[in-house]
Amino acid sequence: MSWLRSGEKILFKTRWHEFKKFDFETEAGAQGEYYYLETPGSVYVLPRDADGIFLMIHSYRCLPDTMSYEFPGGAVHVGKPPEFAAQEELEEEAGVHAESLTHLGTFNPCNGLLQEACHVFLAEDLTAVERHLEATEHMTVIKKTEREIEAMITAGEIFDGQTLAAWALYKARK
Repeated sequence: MSWLRSGEKILFKTRWHEFKKFDFETEAGAQGEYYYLETPGSVYVLPRDADGIFLMIHSYRCLPDTMSYEFPGGAVHVGKPPEFAAQEELEEEAGVHAESLTHLGTFNPCNGLLQEACHVFLAEDLTAVERHLEATEHMTVIKKTEREIEAMITAGEIFDGQTLAAWALYKARK
């Protein structure tokens, strides 16, 4: 089953995403308009030190107007591989460089609203580097064991969908 698409337009564009619209017709003859965001992709990185401890970010998120526990993550830049973005976000947000990046999987964070591939990496062999947060980023680095992360998920303290999906990919690969 597929939709016949026509008249795709970019309605609004920023450096991070494009807001698009297309007209459609289903096989059953229903017609309409579909609106969505498209990005060049994103990354989430699970940095694990030599003792098996994970680095997480405690970050302010403006839409829910609250602090959120997350793994480091961010946008993939056009023309750059996801591994580049993974290292960039690790250094910027967590203050570490990884000698080893293992791709754990790729998922779409919200496939009814967003056209995006989110690449998840396990980062190991970490070395401390200077953090360079963006002006809008307000976050601290915290260290958590697997058991602590699981307890935070169960308690609802970790609610970020991309962090939850990244953790599920990690657990599936163990």
